[in-house]
Amino acid sequence: MERIVIEGTPKTPTISFDMASGQLEIRGRSIPENSIEFYKPLVEHLEKYAQKPQSNTNVNIQLEYFNTSSSKCILDVFKKFYDNIPPDLKVEKNVGMHVHISRKPLSHLTIGKLTEFLNRLDNKQFIHHIAGRIDNSYARMSNDRNVTFAWKNRNGGDRYNALNLNNQNTIEVRLFATPMNYKEFAMRLQFVQALVDYCSPAQSNESLKKQTHYEAFIHWLDNRRRMFPELSNHLKGYQ
Repeated sequence: MERIVIEGTPKTPTISFDMASGQLEIRGRSIPENSIEFYKPLVEHLEKYAQKPQSNTNVNIQLEYFNTSSSKCILDVFKKFYDNIPPDLKVEKNVGMHVHISRKPLSHLTIGKLTEFLNRLDNKQFIHHIAGRIDNSYARMSNDRNVTFAWKNRNGGDRYNALNLNNQNTIEVRLFATPMNYKEFAMRLQFVQALVDYCSPAQSNESLKKQTHYEAFIHWLDNRRRMFPELSNHLKGYQ
């Protein structure tokens, strides 16, 4: 079977897809001038691969930054896999979807706001609505983790928190149950991207306490629904 390798540049990621072994890797930065054209060769190879996939497929995506148009193309990559999930697939209860976010572009304030948002107990039901699970032994919520927690606790604290701060180069969102279809996967990945954008500096004039409440996030999202379509559809009518 074929193999595709695209060397990375300062604006585009390195892509390696070995169809014979079922190994796909995307690394670097993804801000191409035309995302659709850049990812087109990969999508075409995935369409071929989907006709006769390997018994195990390993997808490793490590992007330190990607723009909105790239995120749509990356979701298309995953859609190719979800469209071909075996109907008898079983998922163990102790597995889930973890999302690592590069620390490099994040300010201390952004990490602090993310920490407080994902640990506020009055956000618990909202987070459960998105994550499909919450506050279990693998991703506990802790109300004492506020905006200043990461600054005061440089060791990161307990790694089995909703937001693991222990890794040197990334922070890890551990909340999500395993997505069983493309819509669940896209919705949860869009939530992470939207929350990081929302927690960036200068997004709101409200107090920090109000900013880290889910109602303020939903209000912010109202004007950006086209950027996060699956997430927005999932939250329609949520009170």
